[in-house]
Amino acid sequence: MLAAAGPLPTGPGWAFEAKFDGMRALVYTSGDRWQLLTRSGRDVTGAFPELALMPDLLEGRAVVLDGELVSLGPAGVPDFSRMQRRMMVRRPSATLLGTVPVQLYLFDLLHLDGADTLDRPYIGRRQMLESLHVDQAPVRTPPTFDEAGADLLAAVAATGLEGVVSKRLTSTYQPGRRSRDWIKTLVPHTTRAVVVGWIPGQGRRAGTVGAVLLAAFHGERLVYLGRAGTGFTDAALRDLAARLRPLARAEPAVVGVPADLARRARWVRPVLVAQAAYRTVEADGLRHPSWRGLLPDVDPSTVAPPGM
Repeated sequence: MLAAAGPLPTGPGWAFEAKFDGMRALVYTSGDRWQLLTRSGRDVTGAFPELALMPDLLEGRAVVLDGELVSLGPAGVPDFSRMQRRMMVRRPSATLLGTVPVQLYLFDLLHLDGADTLDRPYIGRRQMLESLHVDQAPVRTPPTFDEAGADLLAAVAATGLEGVVSKRLTSTYQPGRRSRDWIKTLVPHTTRAVVVGWIPGQGRRAGTVGAVLLAAFHGERLVYLGRAGTGFTDAALRDLAARLRPLARAEPAVVGVPADLARRARWVRPVLVAQAAYRTVEADGLRHPSWRGLLPDVDPSTVAPPGM
């Protein structure tokens, strides 16, 4: 079951959970056997040996659980770029297991001891999940809240989490559907960033700017933050292209740009400052940055990465 995007619901009848940025997974256990499947049905049991304790945690019961696999960054917040280092590795080495540990955050129960629970209301499934007492590292059952969704959204914004998922208390579990019974509300983070280059557009953007490369000063070095290719109006693209052309330079003023982008980039002098929106901050920069506009009165040397 998938959540539809939308504003935070108001009124009674909803529960609220923090949204964690990772990889969706279903866990199947029965006796001493267990299996881990991705949202697309791919078997990744061997890729996450740290979860082999699941049958013991569930005392051999036949259970199907829904959750999110996450890897925490230094600040204790799920970091999707770290999680990507584990997602495509079928047999992780001891070094990878040690440097990129994974946790499983459980949030729903789909089957218990031979009986499907899909048609039970969310509040009942959640109570059954909590009765299993599955909360031992690296497995957690994060809390859910029956009210104060706005307070939770403010709290996750302050801690750098991605957003909130609101779930209708009476909703059944609807496999494969993106239902309005679950609503995801993302935190609108914004930051200042220095424009250090751009990528030529294609298709309807041919001949103009396809995306801009953003950076911030870490000490005396400009460090790459990400590529923003959305959020532009046609007028903003025309204005930006006119501003970038006279700022061209041969070499980049920034470090850390991925090689595939650097090969296509057109570099500029780092004198323009923009405001960008993003979902989360990760080890390699901003996740899903988008353009919000230029900030003409900001000194580029004062622009630091978010959180610094």
